[in-house]
Amino acid sequence: MKPAELIERFYDRTRCPELPFVENDEVQVADRVYAGKTGEVVVLAHAETPMQYLVEFDDGTDEHFAESSLRLVHRDI
Repeated sequence: MKPAELIERFYDRTRCPELPFVENDEVQVADRVYAGKTGEVVVLAHAETPMQYLVEFDDGTDEHFAESSLRLVHRDI
């Protein structure tokens, strides 16, 4: 799937095997200094392999994470 299609699906909140997280999904970080923290996916920052997402935390900070560093906690349906 082309990057533009993935970005469109991200904001339409249409998941597919190539796009495991979409806008507003609650995720938990699995590594680095943020390990264990939960936040909300706000941007598909890099739509090519490896995909990266911008996650915003409750304290207002945000950070980019590879797809492999995130675990789904809750989907905002």
